[in-house]
Order: sequence, then C-alpha cells, then structure tokens
Amino acid sequence: MTSILDAAELLLVEVGFPKLTTNAIAERAGVSVGSVYQYFPNKQAIVAGITRRLNEGIVRRVREGLEREAPLPERVHAVVDAICSRSEGDAELRRALLLHVPRSWEHTGMDTAEDQLARMIAKALPELTPNRTEEELSDLKFALIFAVRGAAQGALLHR
Repeated sequence: MTSILDAAELLLVEVGFPKLTTNAIAERAGVSVGSVYQYFPNKQAIVAGITRRLNEGIVRRVREGLEREAPLPERVHAVVDAICSRSEGDAELRRALLLHVPRSWEHTGMDTAEDQLARMIAKALPELTPNRTEEELSDLKFALIFAVRGAAQGALLHR
C-alpha cells in the first residue's frame, strides 16, 4: 500500500488530480491495477489516503513538539514548524492536495486531524496565556489554528 501512495504522490504533483489515473499509479508503483483496487476503490480514495498519511505525520510532530521537555517558546516553535514543515510532504504535494482535495471529502481524516490539533492546542493554551477565561481560551484556540493554517495554506498556494 505504501508504494501505491508514494507513486500517487509523485503523479499528483506531476500531472495533477484530473489526469491522475489508477493505471498510471499502478505502473509507477510497479504493481498491477488489481493490486491498487485491492486497497483503494478509486483515485479519490488514494488521494484521501495520501492526505490521511500527511495529516497523521503533522499531528504526530505537533504532539511531539508540545510534549517535549523544553522552554515554552521552543515548544511553540516546534508546533509551528510541524504545521509548516516541508518534511511532512513536500510543498508541491501539499499544494496539490490543497488545490484538489475538497474539505467535504470526509474520508481524508482532515476533520479528525483538526480535532486532535485543537485538543492539543487547547491543553497548552493555559500555559501560553495565563489568566484567561475558558471562553477566551476557546476563542484563542480557534484563532491560532486558523491563523497558522491560513498562513501555511497561503504560502503553499502562492509559493
């Protein structure tokens, strides 16, 4: 399955989603088309798999950044780096996914990844901004998530 996702990532960047085919993915992965369909029912499911894999890596790195034994500024830097990093999917892949994967594709796991990130950030906020009410912390959590995500997406779209 990994070779199929790896091949699909390369092709998605090279040819874009409209020209991405299961036959081309199978050929690039060095497997039969039947093997592709054994794991994925269609190209949307393959691209959703790429998105899930990318999101899992980002969530893991954010968790590691927040849980490390380091001064708060270093942990915050690690979180921003995880969200904006090129080590979890190169910029062209992330740009292709941003352009071609609608947020309505529930099977990508984007909603789950965002929920996990929101919970992790909410847990860290009282230390970041002491003396805030629960309502203020909730508002701040969403402002931070959308600001960082928006900045990362804007950078990817506009290179």
